[in-house]
Amino acid sequence: MTIRDWNFALESPKVGEEAYVGLREKADRITLRVPHGYPEGADVEDKHQILGELTRAVMRFSETFANVKRSTRDGWLKAEGGQSFNFDSNGPSLGYTHNSRYLQLIRMLRDPRLLAITKASGLTAQFDHRYISRNLERAMFLQDGTPVFDLSWAPRTQMRHTGNDMVGLACWMALDAVKILFPNSADHQIAASLQSEWEELAYRFADEHELDANASLFSVKRKNTLSLLQTALETCVRLSPPVSSDARELHHLLDELLHYALSGQDGDIWGLQGFYHVWESACLEHAIAKYGIDNIFTCDDKYLPDIDQSRRDTWKGNQHRVFAKNGIARRPDLVVGPVVKNEDGTYRYYKEGFYLIVDFKYYAEAESEIFVGRKRPSVLEPPLLPTGEDWTTFKRDYSVFRHSYKAAQDIASIEAYRWLLMQHQLNAFDESNVELELWVPGEEHDPGEKDKEELLCWRVRGWNDKLLNDTTKFNKLTMVYKPARAILGAYAKEFLLMG
Repeated sequence: MTIRDWNFALESPKVGEEAYVGLREKADRITLRVPHGYPEGADVEDKHQILGELTRAVMRFSETFANVKRSTRDGWLKAEGGQSFNFDSNGPSLGYTHNSRYLQLIRMLRDPRLLAITKASGLTAQFDHRYISRNLERAMFLQDGTPVFDLSWAPRTQMRHTGNDMVGLACWMALDAVKILFPNSADHQIAASLQSEWEELAYRFADEHELDANASLFSVKRKNTLSLLQTALETCVRLSPPVSSDARELHHLLDELLHYALSGQDGDIWGLQGFYHVWESACLEHAIAKYGIDNIFTCDDKYLPDIDQSRRDTWKGNQHRVFAKNGIARRPDLVVGPVVKNEDGTYRYYKEGFYLIVDFKYYAEAESEIFVGRKRPSVLEPPLLPTGEDWTTFKRDYSVFRHSYKAAQDIASIEAYRWLLMQHQLNAFDESNVELELWVPGEEHDPGEKDKEELLCWRVRGWNDKLLNDTTKFNKLTMVYKPARAILGAYAKEFLLMG
């Protein structure tokens, strides 16, 4: 199957929906929920490339921060606590929860021979004439018919490498996943000799089990292919039971991929619900590349890998000294400074320069409109619980209330960061040396083009709703629409398929 044969639509999360990104399959309809700022629709030309980018981004985050404490409702790729066997004859639905399993499978196949070990009769150079009849098949005969033996069957069995259909099945599934979930990775992250061995074993398996050349677990006819592969796995285990620990682990992994699902009849999901974590991690790496790591005053480094401990200690020291006040251990996403901007767009340390406080927010463009209105965001009145059975209106009103509360809280937090920095670092009351930015996902733009910005400068209104003078306005707060696909694409490029 070629990648283009698999058709699915792209959709963006609607305002108020959970921050989920990934594939969904329900009622035989497959959609890819993309992050805010990405193109959407069924006619996007490079949607398969988008799937590959998002898969690598999610998998990189999942691997790098596997041990970070997190909420169970964020849907983090693992099957713990929610795995169930699917007894439906159609088998499991598509799910991003399989991503980690496919990645494990690909890495297990670094040396396919290790997964094809069987217990068989051994060979020995010590020949026993009493067993000449059972060894005639290994004999070489002289012209007069005399048998000559170099090796004979030993009385005890040995562990030996052998051909195995289960390894061929694993290679077939690994190549299928690489082509769809990790496009372009095979060209530069898998050795050519290893890939050719996978292809040979997969070809033999497909030929023996009469798999069509266009068969795939990601195609429209995936259910037919799934049924064939399930039968093939059962046959492999019956004819050649897995003996070694590697073979048993491989069998368990293939069994999960072919039989297990997470969400029953609602369709398995492949992805991660709390995608704002990935967005924050990608933005932080982008900011360090832009401003320079030496110019970072402090940051929330929990999603920043490969940083030496001395630098982390410096950041945490600044964070505690300046922002951990009044019983709250505040952690701004990023504080840069003091710096000045060079003519070439780079930044350098300058003692009398300015500070920049950045907060990374995962808002849709429609959600961010609450910030660019005439008034500063404020908390709306919470809705009353419905008296009847109709909860539709309540859910809608509660979503609006929750969004207003979050927006007001975000502005209050970044405002507090600035005042704490002015008081405990600058020892000054002049706001002009501290700039504030909210980074939200934006649409893609041409390289070199400036990011879209909205200057937020609300002013206080008097009793007659007239604006008061400029001394009442919010100073130096900008909402920046960062190109989401460029930032997440750069983050995904650092993912290593083979570890």
